[in-house]
Amino acid sequence: MIFPKKWGSKSFADFDTLYNFPDARTLSVATEEDLRELKTGFRAPYIVDAITKFNSGEINEEELRTIDTAECERNSVLSRVLAIKLPTV
Repeated sequence: MIFPKKWGSKSFADFDTLYNFPDARTLSVATEEDLRELKTGFRAPYIVDAITKFNSGEINEEELRTIDTAECERNSVLSRVLAIKLPTV
């Protein structure tokens, strides 16, 4: 995976080099262009936004850990359906 190699820290195990996935503070210097180079495509601006919100405290890790994933999936599908059916103003 390219992402950890570019931004993660190195670890060594059994004569092999491993890369730890970077944390939000490390990723705070990543630009949308940097992320697109790592093949994130259309997700790049969303990743930058999430990193910024996480580092500012707007996104709380403890709250994220308590979210019901099934509810998130239902809300995601519902929002897509509603966005398609609602007229744009």
